[in-house]
Amino acid sequence: MIYVLNRHEQVVAILTNNGSPNSCPYYDDVMKESLDTGMSSYEFKVPSNHNVTDLIEEGGYVARTDLDGNLVMFTIMHIEETHGATSEIFVYAETAGMELLNDIVRPATLYSKEAEYVLDFLLQDTRWERGHVDYFGVENFSFEEYKNVVGTLQDVANTFGGELQFRIKMKNGVVSHRYVDLLEQRGKDTKKRFVYGKDIQSIKRTIDMSNVATALIGIGTDGLTFKTVGYYKSNGNPFTKPVNQDWVGDEDALQRYGTQGKHIFGTFTYETSEPETLLKKTWAELQKRKNPQISYEMDVSLLERMADIEEEAVRLGDTVFVVDTTFSPALYLEARVRELETCFSDPGKDRCVLGNFKVVKSNITSQMRAVQMKLLKKEATWDTVKDALDVATQTREETKPIVDSYYDGSFQNGSSNWSQTGIGQTTPPAQVGTVAPSQEADFGANTLQLQGEQTLFSKNAFPISTSRTYKVAFRVRQIIDPTVPGTSGVLVGVACLDENYNDITGGTHRFFVANNVQLAVADDWQVLSGTIVGEGTDVGTFPVGTKFVRPVFTVNYQNGDGTTVVDYFNFEDVTAKVEMDNLLNELSIRTEKNALIQTVMESEEYKVQMGQKVDTTYVKENFVDNETLSSTVSGINNSVDDKIAGLEITALKQRVTDVETKAGEIDFKFTHSGGVNLLKNSVGFAGTDFWTPISGTIYTLQNDELAQLGGGSGWWTKVGTGASLEQAVSVPNSNNYTLSFFMNKTADNATDGRVGIEIYGEGKLITFMGKDAGQGTTKGYEQFTYTLDTELNEVTVRIVAGTGAEAVLTNVMFNMGQIALQWTLASGEVYNTNVKMDMNGIRVNSNSYKGYTAITPQEFSGYAEVPDENNKLVMTRVFSLNKDVTEVSKLDADKEISMSPVKIVPVQSTSYTGWAFIALD
Repeated sequence: MIYVLNRHEQVVAILTNNGSPNSCPYYDDVMKESLDTGMSSYEFKVPSNHNVTDLIEEGGYVARTDLDGNLVMFTIMHIEETHGATSEIFVYAETAGMELLNDIVRPATLYSKEAEYVLDFLLQDTRWERGHVDYFGVENFSFEEYKNVVGTLQDVANTFGGELQFRIKMKNGVVSHRYVDLLEQRGKDTKKRFVYGKDIQSIKRTIDMSNVATALIGIGTDGLTFKTVGYYKSNGNPFTKPVNQDWVGDEDALQRYGTQGKHIFGTFTYETSEPETLLKKTWAELQKRKNPQISYEMDVSLLERMADIEEEAVRLGDTVFVVDTTFSPALYLEARVRELETCFSDPGKDRCVLGNFKVVKSNITSQMRAVQMKLLKKEATWDTVKDALDVATQTREETKPIVDSYYDGSFQNGSSNWSQTGIGQTTPPAQVGTVAPSQEADFGANTLQLQGEQTLFSKNAFPISTSRTYKVAFRVRQIIDPTVPGTSGVLVGVACLDENYNDITGGTHRFFVANNVQLAVADDWQVLSGTIVGEGTDVGTFPVGTKFVRPVFTVNYQNGDGTTVVDYFNFEDVTAKVEMDNLLNELSIRTEKNALIQTVMESEEYKVQMGQKVDTTYVKENFVDNETLSSTVSGINNSVDDKIAGLEITALKQRVTDVETKAGEIDFKFTHSGGVNLLKNSVGFAGTDFWTPISGTIYTLQNDELAQLGGGSGWWTKVGTGASLEQAVSVPNSNNYTLSFFMNKTADNATDGRVGIEIYGEGKLITFMGKDAGQGTTKGYEQFTYTLDTELNEVTVRIVAGTGAEAVLTNVMFNMGQIALQWTLASGEVYNTNVKMDMNGIRVNSNSYKGYTAITPQEFSGYAEVPDENNKLVMTRVFSLNKDVTEVSKLDADKEISMSPVKIVPVQSTSYTGWAFIALD
């Protein structure tokens, strides 16, 4: 399906090949995608005699979903109309992201910035925004020329080592968002095999030595070199580069390609003022240039959609294998899909271009080939077990787990991700229903139109736990009433399956959302919802033994002939939300005025005092007149009032009101903020990670007092330093946000004693929270809060301290809503004094020595303080896992070291002390 949009980016027509009446078909279409540039193009033909073609215009747009369900948009650049034996219109369009060619990046310098920051900077004055961005660490950028945004984005992607992707989102038939993604790697490591004679028709190999270098001279900013840096393998580094040497070489490459023992030199330029950074970047570049460029040209066919074989799926960026046993020696290559051509109207025309070839060694030994020949000679014998093998294969297919299945709850692909049967692990796609684009759709731009009684099951089978609570929301309307009253019923729920994907209920599904609810055209859109939890026989529980469920619904129940439109079927786990609602309800009940009074009256202290005050004998003996008795009663009432006042009823009532009015907001917060606290590394457990220093130095501190407050760590400003650091925070949905923290200010100054937190928006100060200069110190830790009501998409939180102030700030919390919540870590963070885990990786500190183990996207290594060649303690990498190689600076083995075909064992006797090399057992 192709959406046709006018110049205002509004959907005006749809091209489809589903054969529906009056629809306009398309053919000879090709979507070309390039991994190197991130760009793509789309071309297609339509019959010129269809009235829809008048809506296709140069400067307009077309949009469609790619093979992975991403919605991509193209600007129509060229239209050709041909009249003859065949009258048709040819349309050529390019990625809508090419409009960024018309946006210019002004000269600027960015130091130590993450990819998210850089993309925000480049896209700030455009119609595009940052989408999904993987973490690549930080880099320096110097934009010196007035260059277009497209070229600059590609330069930035190359620097970070990432890959670009452009996509959009639409709502109600209009483009709502345009995203630029920067991914560490597009595609997957599928291990799909391209084999000569099956999906490869020809292979040509070319070897180019013209750019080989075995050593590189590094050149940084203003002619900087790395002469002053010494790197040695003995310290755990991957290479050796002595001090006073301005080049780094690769010994293995020298042996293979050097000229009579002499290096082949080249140069490498990188903008940095840090010699060590320049050395590391130069070494990384040398690893790319130390080998000849080997290119392969091949004619490749794609079989996934042509033969409907899921295992043959190929996507842009996938890592695949190429096999050609007709080469001598046999050719085994690892490669990536660098260009992909997809023809949606004729899958037989799908093509791809492979690149980034890397030779891999076959694991098939000569002994294995000999065994293979013996087996082939026994082929007739093996034929007798063919039926058994077929049964085993069928069993394996039925029990393998669902991987990368796609749940289309908003019917953007019609009913293709739904089925008319709910039994079995895999089910065939449904053959009913019509995609109906609608501006009334709440999700996406499409709805599903169904005529007559139809029952659809999700092709996805969701694994569930019967102890958790699940919710279904189903949006539906009747657009044509049935001719027989009472036959427009809708049933909504789940089909319950056992571990083998068999139906437990015998076809009586759990319709806990709707069970024959009658619809009518006059009702307009209806949203039906319900929850299911626990095990039992009731419709709102799962049958005992349920392991999987499939969303299921029926429309026009009991053979109705009406027409129904379905917008979405949402299935979600709401256990956390239900628990929160129960907690809030209980709190609300317990803090009602009558409940508080009852609690006071039932307390032992109250009963004792009441017994003393109103003892009958005591009254008779000591109070004989009404005036005195009335005075006593008044005293009792005052005592009761004092007791109730001592419970701070006013504060509790206010708290009840806050809880009731914010219940929905707290639920929203938990659902959308991803961990409540929007600030990363909010109390400094990870040093200044995720924070940008502005001036001076703000220290971090961990002690028992901070642990008792809950944070365990804090920001420490010292007298005489004066410092500030900041963090940019996304604040989507134009909502209320609250910033809170605790601060203990111990030193002040009348002129420069200001300390606290500032909030900025679009470069302007919104507020300051804390103690200004001359306002004195705090009495221990005091809490500061501020609620922000903003229409901005991003604000900056800045910790500031003057030179005359000393303070510790902790439990820094930035959450959605108007109430300051208890401090928590941000989503995905685990911090304490020994363990640090966030999007940068995992770091575990040692308790017995100064050192740590790091697991990051870049490395799995251990570090420790060890003496260097000058006997100075230096934090050094002492071990590292590099693919299948473990690199260590020292190795202490107790008993033996094995390496086929021998092992090394210690020998200590009267005659020998040392190592013995012996054969493996």
